[in-house]
Amino acid sequence: MNIKCKKCGSDNFTVKVVKMHTGIYCTKCGAFIKWANKDEARDIALQNETYVEIKIKYLRDIPQLRPFAVGDWIDLYTGEDVFIKQGEYTNIPLGIAVQLPVGYEAIIAPRSSTFKRYGIIQTNGIGIIDESYNGDDDEWCLPVYALKSDIFIPKGARICQFRLFKHQLPCLFGEVSILGNKNRGGFGGTGL
Repeated sequence: MNIKCKKCGSDNFTVKVVKMHTGIYCTKCGAFIKWANKDEARDIALQNETYVEIKIKYLRDIPQLRPFAVGDWIDLYTGEDVFIKQGEYTNIPLGIAVQLPVGYEAIIAPRSSTFKRYGIIQTNGIGIIDESYNGDDDEWCLPVYALKSDIFIPKGARICQFRLFKHQLPCLFGEVSILGNKNRGGFGGTGL
């Protein structure tokens, strides 16, 4: 793109999705530049390395994964029909094996409608998949517990979602006798 930011003069841009529309924004000052079509957005992302490649092997006949249109989470689908009774636990296969980018891990969480629609909860709160879980048969699954009776979830249902996070930097722990900060009011307190 042969344009410059009218606010600060920068020619470095990033792509953001806002309410299902893709916009180009100045990386330096954050100013909106213009709405972008798919090709323009991809070109900006490639120029500024604002993308990562996720390699996916489909193990089952499920809908193709799509980059997010709204928000930062990518929907995942059930890889088979699932029948589960109240009080039972199962792993729902998600039909994919994935090679994550180096230095990243994936967090899996139920979609906001999953409990209301199916009456299941994820047994471990969230799922963490590190980059070493990347073999040809390392299928992603959603571990669930049924709180309602006789639940049926059809193959191909949008059941959960994931997003990538960079690995945490190494931590150094420094022991002190006093932190020297104001107390907030105890665990669960907002400080108000």
